[in-house]
Amino acid sequence: MDLNEQAQLIEKIRGTFEAHLGEKVHVEQDLGRSRISTHNGTIYQVHPRLFILEVQRKRVPKARMSFQFADILTGIVKVSQNGESLFENYQDLLAVKKEVYDESEYANNDIDDEQIVS
Repeated sequence: MDLNEQAQLIEKIRGTFEAHLGEKVHVEQDLGRSRISTHNGTIYQVHPRLFILEVQRKRVPKARMSFQFADILTGIVKVSQNGESLFENYQDLLAVKKEVYDESEYANNDIDDEQIVS
């Protein structure tokens, strides 16, 4: 997938957030090493590359957290509303197709190891 297609997906994600501005959502963030952080809050603001979620905390009346749209593309952040995901799985669209390595293409190489070292 080229950069233009990725930019279009990010714009699509941004448009979805703008349509849900002010609504309550559930956000799951993968922190690595089997740690997942979950947050319930309201979409407070939408910017060109990120959105801000306003959450209720015990110690502080309101806290704000920001998440990048690119993290939604990579699957690090998942956003749902009423138990349904707001976004389809974008990881399949971003998957890089691995080319099969053909060893025979490089087998008949006329370069000696000594030439490479010099």
